[in-house]
Amino acid sequence: MAGLTVLRDEIRGLARASRQPAYLPASTYRLQLNKNFTFGQAAPLAAYLRDLGIDTLYCSPYLEATPGSLHGYDITNPLRLNPEIGTPEDYERFCGALCEKGLGQILDIVPNHMGIRGNTNTWWQDVLENGEASAHASFFDIDWNPPKAELAGKVLVPILEDHYGIVLEKGEIALHLEGGRLLLKYYDHEFPLDPSTYPFVLARGLEELHAGASVEDGVFSSFVEVLEALHKLRNKTSPEDRKARDAEKEKAKENLGALFRRSDALRGFAESRVGLFNGSKEDRRSFDLLDELIGRQHYRLAFWRVASEEINYRRFFTVNDLAAIRMEDPEVFDAYHASLFRWVSAKKLQGFRIDHPDGLYDPVAYFRGLQRHAFAQLAARDLQGAASEEELRAEALAVAREEEFAGLTPFFTVVEKILERGEKLPADWRIHGTVGYDFLNDLNGLFVQRENQKAVQEVYESFIGHPIRFNEASHDQKKFFATVSMASEVSSLGNRLDAISEKSRCFRDFTRASLTAAIGETIACFPVYRTYITPGDTAVSERDRKYIEIAVKKAKSRNPGMNPSVYDFLAKVLLLELGPGLPEEKLYRDFVLRFQQLTGPVMAKGVEDTALYIYNPLVSLNEVGGSPDSFGISVEEFHRHNAERQEQWPHGLIATSTHDTKRSEDVRMRINVLSEIPQEWKTQIERWAIVNEKHKTLIRDLLQPTRNTEYFIYQTMLGVWPDLADPNPNQVPENLRTRLEEYFLKSAREAGLYTSWMKPEAEYEEALKKFLCGILSGEKSGGFLGTFLEFQRKISAAGKLNSLSALVLKLGSPGAADFYQGTELWDYSLVDPDNRRPVDYDLRRALLSGVAEKTASSVTKEKILEEFLASKDDGRIKLYLLSQGLHFRRREPRLFSGGDYVPLEIAGERKKDAVAFLRRQGGARAVAAAGRFFSGTASDAPPAEFWKGTFVLLPQDNALRALTDIFSGRRVSPRPFQDKPAIELSQIFSPLPAALLSGPAANEPAG
Repeated sequence: MAGLTVLRDEIRGLARASRQPAYLPASTYRLQLNKNFTFGQAAPLAAYLRDLGIDTLYCSPYLEATPGSLHGYDITNPLRLNPEIGTPEDYERFCGALCEKGLGQILDIVPNHMGIRGNTNTWWQDVLENGEASAHASFFDIDWNPPKAELAGKVLVPILEDHYGIVLEKGEIALHLEGGRLLLKYYDHEFPLDPSTYPFVLARGLEELHAGASVEDGVFSSFVEVLEALHKLRNKTSPEDRKARDAEKEKAKENLGALFRRSDALRGFAESRVGLFNGSKEDRRSFDLLDELIGRQHYRLAFWRVASEEINYRRFFTVNDLAAIRMEDPEVFDAYHASLFRWVSAKKLQGFRIDHPDGLYDPVAYFRGLQRHAFAQLAARDLQGAASEEELRAEALAVAREEEFAGLTPFFTVVEKILERGEKLPADWRIHGTVGYDFLNDLNGLFVQRENQKAVQEVYESFIGHPIRFNEASHDQKKFFATVSMASEVSSLGNRLDAISEKSRCFRDFTRASLTAAIGETIACFPVYRTYITPGDTAVSERDRKYIEIAVKKAKSRNPGMNPSVYDFLAKVLLLELGPGLPEEKLYRDFVLRFQQLTGPVMAKGVEDTALYIYNPLVSLNEVGGSPDSFGISVEEFHRHNAERQEQWPHGLIATSTHDTKRSEDVRMRINVLSEIPQEWKTQIERWAIVNEKHKTLIRDLLQPTRNTEYFIYQTMLGVWPDLADPNPNQVPENLRTRLEEYFLKSAREAGLYTSWMKPEAEYEEALKKFLCGILSGEKSGGFLGTFLEFQRKISAAGKLNSLSALVLKLGSPGAADFYQGTELWDYSLVDPDNRRPVDYDLRRALLSGVAEKTASSVTKEKILEEFLASKDDGRIKLYLLSQGLHFRRREPRLFSGGDYVPLEIAGERKKDAVAFLRRQGGARAVAAAGRFFSGTASDAPPAEFWKGTFVLLPQDNALRALTDIFSGRRVSPRPFQDKPAIELSQIFSPLPAALLSGPAANEPAG
């Protein structure tokens, strides 16, 4: 006992030291790993990334996923590496390469759902085989008692390309015998049979087998014994019964396989039984046996279109191949994270990125559990030998649950949380911040000229011929997904709410239909992704109360014909106001948590994946977590949000491009330029529309594509057109044609107005393709491409300056600077799969090596900057700024991770055209300053004279009396302006209209 007390005291000491994580990245670089880019290909990049200035590699999921997966979010086995990415030995070499170069590793993990396509998910296959008797039945969020009686005890599997009867009678579902197993196959899908139904197949005509005397008596009797054992299997769900059943059925299948190998005659008999079931296309009745066999299984095969109304397992959004898992169950949590925590203990992983936490039943509990178990692994590693590893982990978990240590966050963790405008990240999450969409939208908004919002809106509405309101488009699409695409999930909630109402005489008169309708409308009106009420809450937070009340109020106003008391009842349930201790308290708490899980998918599908492809005034604002109708952000807002980020979440990621962004950072920065020149933009598109109308197709009295789609197309082309040394309107790069065709087809299906993923319309899609082919046809385009390219070059030149300014502000901002693969050079990518194209790392290595040679030579930084800026199309200027900035951050980690954030005032003639702020910590200082709104300047950077008379005003600070621009090497000293120390922008904005100024480091004297 004394030894245990001492051990626990040692662990408490570790816990106190772990209040701040041992590892905090300064910069991250995201890699997309898949069969086309493996551990073997990624390992050599460690040296390149270190030379670039990156300190942490941020990997896409690499646990085993659906074969062929290019993204990894459809994990099928969390206990095994994806064999398409590499072997365990490859992984060891990959991690070794990172360690050798001093790089940490963050892994993207997916706790909300798993991939179930095919037969590679053994947990899901076990559920299909054994139903509720499966040891994994509780792993997936399945409603085993749905309203449809025919689905009781079954899982609906909506996988068929047509109605079940049609598919069956075409012979596309077939019974197979493999070893000692019976299974159904439908193309690349496999469905195991409940072993208790094997006798229904194999015992048919058994007396004939015995009478034929072709099988030895011993084999025959053993065969009969196996069939009898299988027939006696029972679907009991206690842990003991499940374990016994599992052992019995596996033994029976092994015995069957052995008997078939032993006797060819028995094997032939079994195969003939299978043949009886598979039927003949010429005889419909011949499929009756197979139909009956399928009806006896723990699943119901169905046409994929029925999923929206009848599916009884929770999905990821509307993807039938992704089944949600019950991470709130400790058994599921432990099983899923076993390999991940092993890698934490082995120092292979230094952080997690959590995918879609809004899908979790209780995110707060999940994050606490994640941190507790990570701490237990770290403590067991650090105290190795003090006790058994199992005992060390158990004691560490016990310590982590103590009140003093309940707030531990020892392991770096960021989350894919989408924050709506004005929304704050919940303070009780045991994490270090988000993946950076909040910063992305703030930074991008700085480069949108807000004063022109009305003018841009008028150009848009004039061109398309009618107004579109973003909030209305969002509501309509959310309502569609809630009531059509995800009707099954909403209906399930309606049934649960109806059950709650039936338990009280005050509420029992509400009908199931009205309750379901109220739920759907309230979800459509929800202003944020979700609320975060936990199972143990006795009251709702002010944050959550506000959002619930907003949603219910809006829903009620949109449905004046419905009895308002239905919404009042729903509000009472969501706000936990029915009263504690009521018989239905557990029931309505479960309803509330499940309601929370559904608002996020509806928001994502309705807004991110649909409305953002419908509302197009300035598509650079149509980004994940963005507010395209708010038209940018003020400098004051940007500073306020950055200051809050530094105070509350200083270690979260700050991103500008990700694997999920609708457009890369450089595409957005080009399109932002249109906000500066609305009248010129109007002139151009009206001219283009006249020239290009001949390429449209009349479909049901409507010219397609519509003006709205055409407007979207022109903006996109301006954003993605590659930098060509000699652009020729008669020679459009073939890969660009293909990319644009694929992207616009995806965009049209996402918008869902004239075609969709659910119901592709070939006539419309052909019209869209014809229009693109016409406008990209060079000489046949009627001069369009010539005028387009002239305008595009102007947009591109200003867009590049926007990108460089944004990069400088990002390098100075609070948080870990995150960079998506390939974006160290100009990157004009669109949403996936376009942004997952191969990256030319040989080119990047060569360019970085050239940059390093230049900076190590006697050539001054100012000359280097001039050279790179003069040839900015090759991307070296972006690479140079990035590498210089990252190395600066690496030299001053405390300055950028914990330094104060001080907004700086710009004064003078061009004060609206620049942004600046100060970072300070100890004796170290950094000033980030950047220009914006470059459309009125020359195609190159505006000259120093352009900035004369405009100043950055500095606080009184001795450490600021001498500053050096890390890009140009120019040394500047403040001089008085308006009774404050100041730097004239003409001193630092030449030749680049941005600067990152370094003051004395903490160990250096000021001056």
